[in-house]
Parts: sequence; C-alpha cells; structure tokens
Amino acid sequence: MMEVLFSPHLVLTLMACAFVIHAAVDSPCDSQPCLNGGTCHPKSDSFHCVCPSPIFGPICNRDINECNNQPCLNNGTCKNRDGSFKCMCPGAIWGPTCNRVPCGGNAKCVVEKKWGLEDRLINNDGCNQKTHQFCICENGFEGNPYVNCTAQ
Repeated sequence: MMEVLFSPHLVLTLMACAFVIHAAVDSPCDSQPCLNGGTCHPKSDSFHCVCPSPIFGPICNRDINECNNQPCLNNGTCKNRDGSFKCMCPGAIWGPTCNRVPCGGNAKCVVEKKWGLEDRLINNDGCNQKTHQFCICENGFEGNPYVNCTAQ
C-alpha cells in the first residue's frame, strides 16, 4: 500500500499553480464587452473593440446618424434609426430617399441621353431623381410638369 503525504507547502504550491493557470485563461474579452456585433481584441490588461459600420464607440455602443448626410430629397424628413435611416416624404412623393416624383397632368418622365430625351415612365412609377430623370410637358402642352401642363 502506498502512502500519500500532503504538506502545507505542497498544498500552497498546488493552489498557486491553479491560480496561474486560471489567470492565464481569463481574458478581458471573456465578458464580451463589445456590443452590436463588435469584435473584441484583448490587450495586455484591457481590450479593443472593432465595430461593424455604421456602429462606433469604445464598446460599439454608438450609431452614426445617417441623417447628417441629408439623404432625403424633395423636402423629405429624415429619421435616424439604429444602423440606418427612414425618409418621410411629403405629398405624392415616395421612394427610399423621396426620390420618386410623380409627373403632373399631360406630362411625362424622361432622362437625357446622348441622342436626346428618352421616355422613362413605366406603369406610372414616377421619375427617379437619383437616376437623373425629370418631368416635361407633353408636346403641345406647357406649364409646370410636376403640377399640370395645359394646352398651348
């Protein structure tokens, strides 16, 4: 039969080794300090968060205000959201950035090409101002093509 002896010295040594092993496993990133999908990178006694766009801040807790770039056209009102924005469009204007404008009566949507103007209105879906489309009065009519064109 083998006898196992424990001394206070041996117990303290084993406890110290366990602490060193445990301390080496712990990382400042273990608590997952980076929010909103941020990636934690440990530093000596700290951490650094790499944030996905448009999130920023020391722990990825701040959102860029996309409305600062004034993305809404045609007097649309911008509402900032986490990671995005929403345009509130006035009247009959619509589209993600209030870029779709209906043409008035007796008017049509066109885009300027090298060879002249080309009709763009399909299924009355409005002129897309982001692609440089605009309204003009039909032949034989005049006036404001965004409101109404009347016979000449």
